[in-house]
Amino acid sequence: MAGAGGAPLSGAGLYSPQATLSALEGMLQAHTHLPGRKAAVLFSSPRFRFPPAEAEKLERSLRPVLDLAQQGFAIWTVDVEGLGGAGGSSDILSSLATDSGGRSVRNVSDLGTALAGAAEQLACYYLFSLPVPPGGPSARHTLTVKLDTERYKDLWGLRVMAPSQIAIEARAERLTRKRVAALLAPDDFERPPVAAMLDYPTAMQGKEVLLARFRVPLSDLTWIPAGDGSFGARLLVDAVVQRDNGAGLDPVCQVGGETLGEVALRLPKMPASNPRAGFTIEVPCAYRKDGVHVARGVITDLEADSAGAGRSTVMFRKGGRDAWAAMAARVEAASGLDLVWRPGMTAAKRESGRSAFRVVDEKRPADGGDRISLSYVLCGPDREGARKSVRHLLVSTAADGARSIQPLPETALMLAEAEGSGSFCTQARLAIPEFTLTDGRYTFAVVDATADPESAAGSMLAGDGADGGRPPGLLAAANFRVGP
Repeated sequence: MAGAGGAPLSGAGLYSPQATLSALEGMLQAHTHLPGRKAAVLFSSPRFRFPPAEAEKLERSLRPVLDLAQQGFAIWTVDVEGLGGAGGSSDILSSLATDSGGRSVRNVSDLGTALAGAAEQLACYYLFSLPVPPGGPSARHTLTVKLDTERYKDLWGLRVMAPSQIAIEARAERLTRKRVAALLAPDDFERPPVAAMLDYPTAMQGKEVLLARFRVPLSDLTWIPAGDGSFGARLLVDAVVQRDNGAGLDPVCQVGGETLGEVALRLPKMPASNPRAGFTIEVPCAYRKDGVHVARGVITDLEADSAGAGRSTVMFRKGGRDAWAAMAARVEAASGLDLVWRPGMTAAKRESGRSAFRVVDEKRPADGGDRISLSYVLCGPDREGARKSVRHLLVSTAADGARSIQPLPETALMLAEAEGSGSFCTQARLAIPEFTLTDGRYTFAVVDATADPESAAGSMLAGDGADGGRPPGLLAAANFRVGP
């Protein structure tokens, strides 16, 4: 703020504004580096009247002040003499105020307006919250921000920078934008954490189907208590499977929250922090052509207003090879604790059949009560001979380093497609019933039956592969752990 005095004009009994304008110019110049809008409140004494003979000189002094005001300043002027009820007006005060975006005040009732209005234009940084009613369209609000330094002395000297308006996006629109962004860039959305898996085509009711799965631990969702003592979570599900055609991505299938609506989950008590219990989405898609396929899925936690996403990329090749090959081996576990939802279901249901699997490894162990399986892609020249041409071993490592190798029976291998003649590539799985494995470290190994199975597994564990490569006879291997 600047208080105005000045030298008296001879014979007029008035004051010259020259000195005050120079002081005001210096003050504005010293603060031009500060960002945002700034305000100066100028109190006159009295009314800045001046003889016409000095008009030209005053105009030259006024111009630099108004030029500086264009750099983010608004000048508010208070005509002190006018506040006392005296008549007349000041052209200088009016020009300073109106030309800079401020206001000239001459009435006592408006004195508070001068200070409040100037405070509204001070450069401010601040945090704020506005109540947003559920639903409804987006809205634009005008903001007024003030610092009351009379009642709150600790606010004195603070600098506030504020916009004059803010747009509040409707919750539905905001969620839609977030879900679309998560589908386009899944790696940027991690809460809740979503794991994605896209399996090789499998035969279902006479058709070849791609099964995309997306899973999130129940404990990572937001649960709200209900009146009956239970807890509920509300989700939106979005998923898309696309095929790379070389120039872009062709849609294979998709589901969206707008058409499916909310998915409601209900539990009798809050879920424990246990990765064995999850919410799994299964989306079946019709298989059309070979090639690179990408599955993206988004789970939106409506209670937390957050979206998590996951992605799985798989190269599908139906034609087999002259020699046996095993690829993309992973160990999975099914606890029977997952809530499973598929398109068409009105609510998620507990999957007690232990077919909703999650990926496990040495960092994410399985539990002894889980059904554990080895899943991989098997390719070969003859589907009928798969069980006799490929062997599967389970290698366990004790705490003292001792190892044991257990061959698995041929009947343990399950192929996603019915057996037949001709070359093929398909999803293969071997499942080990729950409560079969004790705590410890294990390795699943897929070996060629033309080689000695135990010799191949032994070479694998000893690292005897030529030039650090895969040991002879070993087609694939995956490590995992059971227990804490």
